[in-house]
Amino acid sequence: MFQHIMVPTDGSPLAERAIRAAMEVAQETGARVTGFHAVRPTRRYRLYETVTFHPFVWREDVEREVQEQAARALHVVLDAAAAAKVSCETVYDMTDEPPHRAIIRVAEARGCDLIIMASHDRQGIGPTLMGSEATQVLKHCRIPVLVLHEKPFMGAAGGGADASNRAAAEPAKRAAG
Repeated sequence: MFQHIMVPTDGSPLAERAIRAAMEVAQETGARVTGFHAVRPTRRYRLYETVTFHPFVWREDVEREVQEQAARALHVVLDAAAAAKVSCETVYDMTDEPPHRAIIRVAEARGCDLIIMASHDRQGIGPTLMGSEATQVLKHCRIPVLVLHEKPFMGAAGGGADASNRAAAEPAKRAAG
């Protein structure tokens, strides 16, 4: 079914859930996995690029910091793949483009046929106007995308099936005791 799965990660605990899900799908389908981390240049790096000399920021320091950030995020993917005995490679991309564009570009270039990613379900004006990275990937990508949400659609904030089951069991406990 699926042969090559991309799992983008930002290093968050929610991304770790997406990584575990990607490994499960890869085990079931025999797919290989590509872990991906998009690194956006920090303000310090942009400062370096716009100022010819800045005594406190050296290009090598910034590049090392970026590589370490990517390595930390992608190490989790490699560990999960090793534990699941799944073939895996990792890639990071330092880019000024929005992460969703980098995800799509790299997934298409590497021939991925599924993207499994997390959505933080962030609130506020930014995500409302622009959409989350996961929403943007869904909107612009031709590759199938499986999105794991931070909060379940049913059962968030103590509601849903679990709360209903507890509520139904409550009268039986009172009658018995």
